[in-house]
This record gives sequence, structure tokens and C-alpha cells, in this order.
Amino acid sequence: WCSLDVGPTLFRWFDDHAPAVREAIFAADRESIARVGAGNALAMPYHHVIMPLLSRRDKLTEIRWGVQDFRRRFGREPEGMWLPETAVDDETLAALADEGIRFTVLAPEQVTGTPPFGRPGRWRAGGRELAVFAYDGAAAHHVAFGHALDDASQWEAGLLASPLATDGGPTIVSLATDGETFGHHHR
Repeated sequence: WCSLDVGPTLFRWFDDHAPAVREAIFAADRESIARVGAGNALAMPYHHVIMPLLSRRDKLTEIRWGVQDFRRRFGREPEGMWLPETAVDDETLAALADEGIRFTVLAPEQVTGTPPFGRPGRWRAGGRELAVFAYDGAAAHHVAFGHALDDASQWEAGLLASPLATDGGPTIVSLATDGETFGHHHR
């Protein structure tokens, strides 16, 4: 039920050492498509690189290679792409849009004028457009470095306490955390 991304390097490790985990990820993506009409897996650039530091050509290469790996593994086009460390600049967003990526996830301090109730915003430039989801920074920090994972009931109550939309639209509570949260920051 969670959105996720797995880099090609980790997938190669799963291929050799944890094929059951790999298959569970693929199954979850297929179940998400059946349940809501969209897969929960996001692509990522091929390498864990800081995209704003790259030339435009290298950005496009990383995106294209990441998309190709995603297609090969998931058998579908990616709708979203996770950017390592959520590092972004306008040129990276333009490259994502040019390559058919429809959305990305950013840290809340990277977005101005965020829409209410966790809904996505839009980045637009030069006729290009991309949906941008800003995750809840406090909730994400509580998972990664706090005690949110100590008591699932308490965590759920905190998430459900988010203000509900008053305009009849959806409320989205999104958070982002790195894989090392599970096993490194927390056992």
C-alpha cells in the first residue's frame, strides 16, 4: 500500500540474494494497479546521483537508463520518479517532464505555495508540466529519527489526526523515508 522506489543496484542484489523480496515488490505493484489503477512503484535515476550537479546530457542519461530498467523489471511505463535525496533544480524537472515522467516527490522546504491537505502542486515551465508531491516533513522525520515506528497504533492515530479536507476533495498524508530507516536507524 506504500509507494516505493528501488534502485537498479539494489535490484541486482535482490536478483542474486533475495529473489522473494524482489517478487514481493513486483506483486505489490501489480496489486496496486488492480486496486487503484496505478502501480505504487516509482522509477529513479539509474545511479544514486545528485541530479542538479549533472550536465543536462547526464541528467537525461540517468533518467533514461532508470526508466529503461524500470520498464524491464515492472513491465510498464513509470508514472513517477524519485530523485535521490530529493535533490532537484528546474533543469532536472524539465528533463523529467521531457522524458514523460508525470510526477515526483520533494521535501516540503523545496516547494512554495503548497496546496492544502497534502495534495500535489504543479511545476510548470516552457510548456512543460509535472505534478509535485511535497511530503509531510514532520511525519517523515518522526518515522526516520523519532519513535513513530515504536507503536503502530499511536502512529496511525497521529496520521489520522491530520486535518481533513473541507472542500470535499481528498486529503493526502504523505511522508518519505530512506530504506536505511529500517535496519539502520531502527531495528
